[in-house]
Amino acid sequence: MTTTDQRFEAAALDQYARQVTMGVALLGGVLLLPVLFLYLSGLLLRGVGTTGALLAAGIALALLLWLLLSYAAAAQRYTIGADTLVIKRRWLRAIRVPLASVVAVMPTTQLAGDNVRALGVRRVLNFGVFGYAGRITLEPYGGAYFCATNRGRLVVVARVQQQALLLSPERPQMFVEALRAALMQRGAQERDSRA
Repeated sequence: MTTTDQRFEAAALDQYARQVTMGVALLGGVLLLPVLFLYLSGLLLRGVGTTGALLAAGIALALLLWLLLSYAAAAQRYTIGADTLVIKRRWLRAIRVPLASVVAVMPTTQLAGDNVRALGVRRVLNFGVFGYAGRITLEPYGGAYFCATNRGRLVVVARVQQQALLLSPERPQMFVEALRAALMQRGAQERDSRA
């Protein structure tokens, strides 16, 4: 990271994301209660108890894996460099977006709150567990890629011949200004190098 890089933390989870995350975690815990009951009563290895326990434990394990994958993909920080916008995720590899592919950046209130769910047709999207990640088709805007944590602080990053990015920095307006300044500086450097 050079001295010109600017870091913007991802916004805290919005209320909907917190509720969905807690709901999935609680559901997994509740599913394990029958397994615990069967174990403590000594019925775990008798007949139908084994099948029920395996089924409940399997569903709870699937929910745990979903929670872990969602946490791993959650946006943690956005860094604006001289040539690249880096979206750092918690455990997964960072997403690197060349500034040469960025054509515009703007905050959006159009997609805030429940409008995203109303406008969106989901495709490979985690909608709420530790944030929002994945592809979404927004009517009438087209495709976008979510890497956000808070629908009330969304910023749209439009790219050349690629899906737009929907991000949620803690300070959206400062992020937009910093990215616009980096784009202008990059454009000025390109003009100078051609001259």
